[in-house]
Amino acid sequence: MLILDQLLNPKKTAGIFVCQLSEDGLKVVKCCFGSLGRREFSGVEFVPLSAVIDDKILSDIVKKVFKRLGYDNEQIIICLNRNKSTCRYIKIPSIQQTEIERIVSLQAPRYIPYQQNELITGYQVISSSRDGYSYINLSIVHKDIIERFTRIVQGFKSPGITVALSSYGLVNMFSFLYPHDQSTVILVDLDERQAELAIVGSRKSLFSRSFRINKDDPAWQKHFLDEIKRTREAYLKEVSQAAPQKILIFGQSELARGLAQYLSKELNLPSEIAAYAEKLKFSPEAASKLSASPCSFVACVGLALEDLPESLNMLPPDLKVISRHRIQKKEVLRIGVLSVVIVLFFILGLSKNLSNKALYLKKLKTELNKINTESRPLEEIDKRFKILESRSSKKPSTMDIISSLFRAIPVNIQLVSINFEENGQIILRGQAQDLNSAFNLVPELEKSPVFAKFSVKVRYATKKITERGEIIDFEVICRKR
Repeated sequence: MLILDQLLNPKKTAGIFVCQLSEDGLKVVKCCFGSLGRREFSGVEFVPLSAVIDDKILSDIVKKVFKRLGYDNEQIIICLNRNKSTCRYIKIPSIQQTEIERIVSLQAPRYIPYQQNELITGYQVISSSRDGYSYINLSIVHKDIIERFTRIVQGFKSPGITVALSSYGLVNMFSFLYPHDQSTVILVDLDERQAELAIVGSRKSLFSRSFRINKDDPAWQKHFLDEIKRTREAYLKEVSQAAPQKILIFGQSELARGLAQYLSKELNLPSEIAAYAEKLKFSPEAASKLSASPCSFVACVGLALEDLPESLNMLPPDLKVISRHRIQKKEVLRIGVLSVVIVLFFILGLSKNLSNKALYLKKLKTELNKINTESRPLEEIDKRFKILESRSSKKPSTMDIISSLFRAIPVNIQLVSINFEENGQIILRGQAQDLNSAFNLVPELEKSPVFAKFSVKVRYATKKITERGEIIDFEVICRKR
């Protein structure tokens, strides 16, 4: 049944390996698919590491841990610590996914002082308004951080790698434990030297922070209280006026229980322990290691509980392409295997005797001859298309470009200048009535046959106040592919 289920669901593997590199060490969780698709946890490992460790050594350690847990080409999820990212709750003037991705990529350098190609973004749409705006939770990480983690696991033949923020592991765990709770709640992940706070509402991550803790400090609970107050104040100011209604602390230790009692008293807000180990299926060995470990595994376990949307996968774009190709190859293999299974059943139904088998083979040969006969005209058509394509690849004239521009540009956009560079690059500058019109110019140009071999992108789009009101100055760059 498991093999058939994998054939019908090409993205599903026999299991999931989630790994997280924290300040304390390496955490690895193995999740398997049980009967009826239930997710079961058969392995939990924690390896203490020094503060500075070579990536090659770290990669060898990961390989040993994966091998010990029985890794066999399963899906890999890299749990990225919250303190490695910058998160912002922002408003985007679009509700379409492709436009949101484009705008998010352009907006990222406003929050981190790096070039756009040095940053990787992920986002979750929290809500959309009737006037065409989306409110999103944006995550930004420097490309070097993610590439370091992907290099560590690049030696594994995984059908798919996902890089996800730890905050979404907390949200997944909360959704699993409280599937019908739509209230606003503060989630606390209490680790050995690091704590993460995530505010969830309507089962979505609205706000999150991470900070260091020192449990040896007699006043650590007071410092923790101050951080919760700062988090709540920032959330109320930047995101929503819907105040959190309770606090959930992940952990079963006496330390967590003491913190829950202290926060309940000082904040006058219900605080409780969110015990998850007994509500999930762990193997005896995994359950023993989980209870004995001083570190928190809740983010890793949470990320294995539910598949995240592609918009939250912070894998670098080039690796995403490789991952998609692997999935496509597996899809082709799935169709091939299913086709073979169907043919086998068909053959078994017809192979009651030798005459039926001979008849079936004769029919197959006839069909193959028909296909060969029908394929010849298609080959001729393909040759003609190639000739047309070679002719159309000639460089378009300036008049063709200007003519196509004036046919493609909407009436609410005014071109100010058209520059033809020596390298074949075309730069358009103009004004639009609103930001959406400026960004919508790109797909309009891409529809034109003349610009089919150009890469069209908005370089900038800025608001400007004039006597006629607010306008958008923009620049569009068209590069030869």
